[in-house]
Amino acid sequence: MRFLLIPAVVFLSVLMSSRKQGNANKDKMQLYVIPGCPFCEKVKRFCNENNIEYQLHDVTNPLIKEEMIEARHNDKTTVPFAVVDGKPMDESDAIIAYLKTRKG
Repeated sequence: MRFLLIPAVVFLSVLMSSRKQGNANKDKMQLYVIPGCPFCEKVKRFCNENNIEYQLHDVTNPLIKEEMIEARHNDKTTVPFAVVDGKPMDESDAIIAYLKTRKG
């Protein structure tokens, strides 16, 4: 019984750590891209120039692509796609326009 308790404690510790990390990432914009996409680069460049933190997701990975579709609540697969302040957003110009309003 003692041997089972130690792995359970380690598991719970890892689980709690990943939950904290996941909550921290919710504050960042989630940006779904395809490497080399000029519209994705436009959003990334704007964010970098304006010190806006973002979590990058490469949708060439099928699991990430499914995650994006789920976050969108539709079957659209165009990029860039972002989740900002809990709001799903398409189109680079729309994403940048929204980010400009957040800057104050």
